[in-house]
Amino acid sequence: MGTGKSNFKIITVTPTLNTDAYATGDVLFDGAVEIPDAVIGKGGCSKLLNMFVVDFGEETFDANFYFSSANTSLGSINTSANISPADIASLGLNGVAYQDIDQATSSYLDNATVNQILGLSGSGEAFSPTLIQAADDSTSVYCQAIISSGTPTFAVGDIRLIFHVQYR
Repeated sequence: MGTGKSNFKIITVTPTLNTDAYATGDVLFDGAVEIPDAVIGKGGCSKLLNMFVVDFGEETFDANFYFSSANTSLGSINTSANISPADIASLGLNGVAYQDIDQATSSYLDNATVNQILGLSGSGEAFSPTLIQAADDSTSVYCQAIISSGTPTFAVGDIRLIFHVQYR
């Protein structure tokens, strides 16, 4: 871009977790996690190139990650997702990605696991770049997750979400 800025950005967020055991179908973190400055300009659109989950608890679980322009919650943390059809319609759903712990490309660090999020098919295919768009009055996109298998137990701050974004 010529001014020391780039068309790319890595955004890391730490969602609020519950420290009780989760179950399949439970909402992973509290509310919609804001991905700040995910787009340039209010109502803008960017390309999510890749996503990683850093898991300091090294838990074994699968999860679906939902991206939206609105911060409407899928339900309460660590309880079954409970969202009305009207709220789903107003969510501004942008896309979905999947953490399949059996298929994920993972890297084990000394005290953490880094999992690359996969395409939705769950067949071990790489993440497909996904367009994400903010609401007309925002530059943020939101991420939520639902456990699809496993019964993980986390400590506060155990999960970090890393998003690789390309501004268009």
